[in-house]
Amino acid sequence: MAGDDSGKPPGRSTEFLCIIRFRKDDNVGIALADLPCGGSYPLITFGESGRGSLAIPENQPSWFAGSGAPAVIPRYHKVALRAIPPDAAVVKDGTVIGAATTAILPGQQVDLVVGDRGVTAGNIREYPDPYQPPAESLETLAAAYAIQRDGFDRCPVLRSREDLPDYNGVAVPVYPRADGAWGSRNHILVIPSVFCVNQEAAAIADAFRHEAWGDNGENAVIALPHQSGCCQAGFDEEVTLRTLASMACHPNTGGLVIVTLGCSPLCVNDRLYAAVRAGAGSDCLVACVRVQQDGREAAIRNGQEIVRGMIGQLRAQERRPLPLSGLCLAVKCGGSDPTSGLFANSAIGHIADWLLDRNGTVVISEIMEFFGAERILRERCRDPTVWLDLLRIIKTNEMIGESVARAADSGTFSVELTPGNIRAGLSTQEEKSLGAIRKMGTRHPIENVVPFGRRVAGFRHGLYVMDGPGQDLISASGLAAAGAQAMLFSTGIGTPLGNAVTPVIKITGNADTFARHRDFIDLCIPYREILDRGRMEREVAEEALLPELLAVIGGKKTRAEENRHRDFGIRSYIMVQ
Repeated sequence: MAGDDSGKPPGRSTEFLCIIRFRKDDNVGIALADLPCGGSYPLITFGESGRGSLAIPENQPSWFAGSGAPAVIPRYHKVALRAIPPDAAVVKDGTVIGAATTAILPGQQVDLVVGDRGVTAGNIREYPDPYQPPAESLETLAAAYAIQRDGFDRCPVLRSREDLPDYNGVAVPVYPRADGAWGSRNHILVIPSVFCVNQEAAAIADAFRHEAWGDNGENAVIALPHQSGCCQAGFDEEVTLRTLASMACHPNTGGLVIVTLGCSPLCVNDRLYAAVRAGAGSDCLVACVRVQQDGREAAIRNGQEIVRGMIGQLRAQERRPLPLSGLCLAVKCGGSDPTSGLFANSAIGHIADWLLDRNGTVVISEIMEFFGAERILRERCRDPTVWLDLLRIIKTNEMIGESVARAADSGTFSVELTPGNIRAGLSTQEEKSLGAIRKMGTRHPIENVVPFGRRVAGFRHGLYVMDGPGQDLISASGLAAAGAQAMLFSTGIGTPLGNAVTPVIKITGNADTFARHRDFIDLCIPYREILDRGRMEREVAEEALLPELLAVIGGKKTRAEENRHRDFGIRSYIMVQ
């Protein structure tokens, strides 16, 4: 899917000794290879056939080259395309991503240097977003942003979902569910209602470690150990209950065994079991075992016997071709570098638009990666109410992030912008967010904002934002709980993370990363097709990603599934008794 040369590192031949920019009015571009200083290199603008050039001077800032190192602009790092005065805006993809801390000359590197305790040098800093309002109340937010409905009506992406046809041109072989949904998998989940019985749930599932069914052995018995379920107050308890119930009722769940201790507030005889029975389809196999009532060994034996019977029933179930419009697709990123925004997230965004054109559903989270992109997001919301809901959770997550940063004494690091991000070439939270939101596409409005762990099924089709943190394990679990039957996950520097229920397709735009980590990354975006041959991003994205997405929905195992990365976690708002 990625092309014959997709695994070869760029920059080994002269055609990749170049600089790329998103738009002509940008004042920074990205080096696509290590560019030795003192030379002149092609300057490529996305979507345009002509090429300019940019001279890289030898008089680079003393802090960036390293002791005794030859002077080069590192691959995927930023370079100034014109002079940038002190305190002036640094613009990438038409958006302000920061401000210059000193005068920057054309061809000079625009970057930060990071040490053990924070940023030690650099010539760019965070740039306050002029849209940032005071956060006292929704009324204050509305007044500060002067939100008027006609402002949204002018937005070209806002069109009625009812005008779109129910697209039946693409059918995929899936497991039909009684409630009208369909699953890409037919797993049996063993869910502990409280962390006290994690090991008992694991013991039940581990007896079937080598059991698999489906044409590709894609279905399995999976335990969902977690850290929650006891001594939680108020909202945290609600989040735990909602997340566990959503996973239990997931379209990819064919059978379910709940393991309860017997004394926790979330015991199976109480709210969790009631929520599961109400939400699971009539065709979902549901059972429970009680450790305190039956004893540990008896509960494990009982659970294993129940699972054994479920496997026999699920083996008899067959896939049927159903419309792709039933797909809920999660989009996510982790371990980002500049190629994430340049290539991988952009490709995922094209697939999101493609699916939304066909009446599918897309859900995105990681609210901390929305910081600094509020102006763009405001224009994407269907109406002012949706925008206020989104702004509220952005502000809430900002406060959480600030509290965590103070508690951790994180110095100049932001909670979301990691040292790995900075070393890879990202310099500000705005720059990271600008690349991250590309995953949601460009042509469709945000229909609604949903809380962490809430299943999106029951809403009309469209694009949804889920409240969730930037931590990959937790955010991926929340997206899975939304009911996503598949997840497109971009990574620049690489991460092997997967999910317990939703197959995760790992994508990179960094050919070096793909060459190193083929064992946990599924494919690389063939950006040579865009840069060398002038092909459209959309066309390349669809050719690279759609066949893989359809194959995985139909039962092909992802790298994360092959590696048994069945990861799961529940968000905590630190409201503990």
